[in-house]
Amino acid sequence: MVMINFADNPAAIKWAKLAIQKSYLNVTPQHEGVVLYLPVPRMTRERREQLAHDAKGKIFNEYKKALNDIYVRFEKKSSQSSTKPDEERHTRQLLLDLKHAMETKGADLIETKRKELLTEMA
Repeated sequence: MVMINFADNPAAIKWAKLAIQKSYLNVTPQHEGVVLYLPVPRMTRERREQLAHDAKGKIFNEYKKALNDIYVRFEKKSSQSSTKPDEERHTRQLLLDLKHAMETKGADLIETKRKELLTEMA
């Protein structure tokens, strides 16, 4: 159970309670005076699976987008500074290999964290 004390601003309890009720937390707030109580249920396996799936999709896609932005920026720099076509092709291939290596590393890290999240908590 989480307890939020609104002694400093009692008028805010109404808005906080309304915001919590409208959220997708599946929590029904109860208030006594200037204190708001939130019963926090134990995290179910289904909810952990959903969070893990969402994290993998959203976080990994943002990670890949950031890697692509970095790749494009440095590829432009290398093509502008390079005078030889072979050197430019070699640099581009090196950047692409580094990008793929970082994508793999990111995917492995997310998979490790996903497995960690899905383990039963005592």
